[in-house]
Amino acid sequence: MLICALWFSHFRAPTQLLRSPVDSRIPKELSIPSKDETSSKRINIPVERSHGNEPSTSASRQQFEDPDLQYLGQVHTPRVAQQLYGEDVLNDILLKYKKIDEMKAEAEEREKEIKLIEERNRQAEIAHKKKISMELSEQLQMYLKVTEEFQEPEEEEPKLPELTDEMQAEIDKALSAPQNAVLSTGFSLSIKGSDMRTLRPLTWLNDEVINFYMNLLIERGKQDNYPSVYAFNTFFLPQLLSKGYDSLKRWTKKVDVFAHDFVLVPVHRGMHWCMAIIDMKEKVIRYYDSLDGPFPQCADALLNYLQKESMDKKKQPFDTTGWIKEHAENIPHQNNGSDCGMFACMYAEYASRGAPITFTQEHMPYFRRKVVYEILKRKLLT
Repeated sequence: MLICALWFSHFRAPTQLLRSPVDSRIPKELSIPSKDETSSKRINIPVERSHGNEPSTSASRQQFEDPDLQYLGQVHTPRVAQQLYGEDVLNDILLKYKKIDEMKAEAEEREKEIKLIEERNRQAEIAHKKKISMELSEQLQMYLKVTEEFQEPEEEEPKLPELTDEMQAEIDKALSAPQNAVLSTGFSLSIKGSDMRTLRPLTWLNDEVINFYMNLLIERGKQDNYPSVYAFNTFFLPQLLSKGYDSLKRWTKKVDVFAHDFVLVPVHRGMHWCMAIIDMKEKVIRYYDSLDGPFPQCADALLNYLQKESMDKKKQPFDTTGWIKEHAENIPHQNNGSDCGMFACMYAEYASRGAPITFTQEHMPYFRRKVVYEILKRKLLT
């Protein structure tokens, strides 16, 4: 029995006590009770996890994972821990997490300050942009005001002459006159009722009406406040193109075409009227077509005519330096098949007084009646 007791006491395994990082700070005279002694006193101290959006390195997670707190919470109650390890050890642990809480609070405060600064900067930037915008707006308004002061006022488009009731009555009478009735004479021409009827709406103008109207433009050009004008009749260009210069050089025996500002040349292309205008000052031969059709042979023939006319009448070569041939663009066009003669006459009327060509198709009914009255009175209203 004695041997067995000795053997048992010799080989019995000693109770292994749990060790923790805080054991190094436990006074040597204090011993840790065995498992059996502390089993009745052991409690579990829950460590709450944060359910917010805190990062994984939050103080709550650090407390949960801290070995000191884990050991104390799993093994001892706070009172037992204080008795076993001393108040200093527990205070150190509590102080540690108090500092963590303070650091967290400080970090949150800094974050608030940063957001406040960012908001202030954003508001300042908005205010700065608004200020710059207002300054630019004021400068622009000032610039526009100064520009308006020095800008020449736009000239209003002159109003078309009014056709009074008395004038309208004369026009109606002329348009309904007998075909053989002579309604107007002048410039070695006679306008009969049949000629005047070509000025009715949607009717083609004939040679007599256009030639009479060209002479009215010549007469107006004799006034001091208008450019001087010479106009060939409707048979000039066909004769020039078919028989050449020699067949018509006698037509200008008493006329110096080079002494005029404008030379008007009616162009008849079978079933379509156009207008060619020689601008002596600008050195341009410009071709006007209300259907915008090309006809370069016209300008070529007219420039050749000027060269031969100069040699025949002035006995000197015509200087073609700077002269150009142009197809008129950006001009009003007809939108029917009957107003080409009126467009041709109006091209000549506007251009021969240096006016911008601003009329439209809508003006044609008015122009037809106006021309009737002008032929009756042998004078233009403009």
